[in-house]
Amino acid sequence: MSLADAIKKHIRQERVSFHTPGHKGFGWQVDGSFTRDSWLKEDLTELPGLDELAYPDGVIADLEKRAAQIWGTESTLLSVNGASAGIVAAIILLAKRGTHLLVPRNCHRSVIHGLILSGLQPIWFEPEWDEEWGFWGAPSASSLESVIAGGLHPPLQENGKDTKIAGMVITSPTYAGALADIKAIAELASKHSIPLIVDEAQGAHLLWSENHKQAALNCGADIVIHSLHKTLSCPTQTGLVHLSEKAVRQYGFSASELRACITLIQSSSPSYLFMNAIDKLVMSLSNGKAQQELERVEKLGRKLQLSLQERKDMKLYKPACGTIATDTLIKHKHISPQKLQDLLIDKGIFPETILGQGLLFFLGIGSRENDVDVLLSELDQIYTQRRSSTEESAHQPMIPTPKAAEQVIRPREAFFMPSHVVPVRQAIGQVSAECRAPCPPGWPVLAPGQRIGEEILQFKNVESIRIVKQT
Repeated sequence: MSLADAIKKHIRQERVSFHTPGHKGFGWQVDGSFTRDSWLKEDLTELPGLDELAYPDGVIADLEKRAAQIWGTESTLLSVNGASAGIVAAIILLAKRGTHLLVPRNCHRSVIHGLILSGLQPIWFEPEWDEEWGFWGAPSASSLESVIAGGLHPPLQENGKDTKIAGMVITSPTYAGALADIKAIAELASKHSIPLIVDEAQGAHLLWSENHKQAALNCGADIVIHSLHKTLSCPTQTGLVHLSEKAVRQYGFSASELRACITLIQSSSPSYLFMNAIDKLVMSLSNGKAQQELERVEKLGRKLQLSLQERKDMKLYKPACGTIATDTLIKHKHISPQKLQDLLIDKGIFPETILGQGLLFFLGIGSRENDVDVLLSELDQIYTQRRSSTEESAHQPMIPTPKAAEQVIRPREAFFMPSHVVPVRQAIGQVSAECRAPCPPGWPVLAPGQRIGEEILQFKNVESIRIVKQT
């Protein structure tokens, strides 16, 4: 019996609820009434027959096994706290292997949270910087080789004690959709006995896409984290953590250890609404229906990208490493990203976000042909209206590579040290006691333990910063 079937059975059987949640299937309506809400019936708890996420041995365990078969892993664990919880758990798992973690500058802020909780010291490395678009792209194996070979900052020496790289984190696809050569990076990491974590939150669908050869689980990654709401059909805050056969064979990792790590940070009251949605997704992947929808959406994404690429007033983000079909980043030659976003929102079209010097659009399994047609039609109207305008081209200067991150002390140490808040200008030259990573995209502008530079002044919404008190 599947989890979805077990939930249906329970709903049919239950006459009266004396268990949590307290809403008992009732919810507030827009008109102020408090009445039964059909969708809340599935919001259940750890009742007989429904298993327990922290120690599954029934329908949830079966769901995880079926997910592992679908994605081709040694073990797959559910996350009801999103890909973020999976990333933090994976970093905690690595902590016993060493003292340092290789971290890209465009990592998600959950990596910083993992550093704080694990006590690992980051070794920051720089993926390719795109001066035209103003953000980090995908990392390369060659740049990582030089970092591992000796270009470490800080050097692997700490208080005279031996130190060791515990692992490496890679983001692929990036938030803008750029793909890394995970196979080459995984081979490099394996050669140096460095476990590889891939934050593949944007690419849970990649195994069934035209980019399937670049999917992390096909390329030798050890732990892969997926978000199930970015391109697939599950609600926000659902995710999967995959442990590969290689990770078990080469490094001795186990599903039980990984589960202990994610249980440490995950809610003890997991959402059965979320888990039910994951079960239905896994079933749709098992019978091939989800793959059909994904193929349709991928064709739709390439249609959108091709159409935008052909427009004289648009430029499409096209990194050398390639992008996924569901992420489309553009910039208008005559309109700033902010203005273009405002014009589209006025027409009821909501992009994902402004990213660097472009405007980002996401497609997902629920996207439809009409969505793309409406967007292209409105962009046509904007082009027609602007063609006769005397407005000059939007000035978008090249953005130089940011200064290297200066990690003064460990993120965990800085986070727990005495601290106080000061105006941003007074913080220049001080050591940060907090993580600043606006979401989206969640890239860390500042991590605990880093020296605060003048570049922080570029962020208009940063008015004050918590800094480590000087002793």
